[in-house]
Amino acid sequence: LDERVIRLLAPDTYESMHRLRESRRSEIEETARRFGTGDPVLFFVSFFGLEPRTRFDPEGLTITSQNRFFRPLAIIPISRSFSDRQINQRETATAVYLYQSGIRLLDPLTVSFEAVSSQRWESILRRLDRERSSVEARAAAARRPGALQLD
Repeated sequence: LDERVIRLLAPDTYESMHRLRESRRSEIEETARRFGTGDPVLFFVSFFGLEPRTRFDPEGLTITSQNRFFRPLAIIPISRSFSDRQINQRETATAVYLYQSGIRLLDPLTVSFEAVSSQRWESILRRLDRERSSVEARAAAARRPGALQLD
């Protein structure tokens, strides 16, 4: 839910993620204070059930960034099913995860859950870099003399 990342999403997705973060701002700030961090790293996490009555341990989602291991400080459930720690087939459970600062979102990181690890973030970073370059090129073109600008 970092602005540097979600700002590069499609407008409707950005608005949804931004609105989610803002609607939970006081709860996020209170939780961060309780854990002694002023600037937690926030992730929107969803679990999707592939089989009926799939159990999951939400605490098992860890991140490795810059050779540091991060466990969630706190989890703020969004969907009611999240607290049940069980989802049905084709059901999604969602939450906002708070991690201590130090996770470098614009560098490669590893996400692990139970016995599975993924370094897919590297490919996501490449897509974000392409989108950032595209946005910067459009902004530069709009600033050129003679460029049409609508206010």
